[in-house]
Amino acid sequence: MLIVVIRYQQIRDLDCHPKTNMACLALGLTSSSGISLMGNFQHSAVMVLHFFGMFLAFIPGLVYFALQLGQMYHSAPCHHKHWLGPLRVACCSACTVLLFTAMVLFGVDHIPGAVACEGLVVTLFFCQFGLLAVDFKQIDSLELSLSK
Repeated sequence: MLIVVIRYQQIRDLDCHPKTNMACLALGLTSSSGISLMGNFQHSAVMVLHFFGMFLAFIPGLVYFALQLGQMYHSAPCHHKHWLGPLRVACCSACTVLLFTAMVLFGVDHIPGAVACEGLVVTLFFCQFGLLAVDFKQIDSLELSLSK
């Protein structure tokens, strides 16, 4: 969640698309909450909460990372766009394919395959959060404040 807030503040300070940035903040926090819920309520223990967490994590998360990809090209100059953009596209694409594969596998009652796909999606999500570190290299200082 802290990464989402730092990225929001970074884009806000650049005055780039404030409505998109606010949507990214909401989607990122929702996705992060869903990942936490999903991880704390494993599939075999409380299935309803686990699936609710999956829904909160994956759908908003995919949209969040797609919007972050767009913001990368419309924000401050980044010297790593030549490799970072295609890598983010590959991660988003792989997450989408794996998510649909997990849903199909769960639908045909192939639980081990669905769980493996789910684990890969979560791993790719964390990789994408890690890729934001490249954008954070441009931050000189960070000051979070509450508005009245």
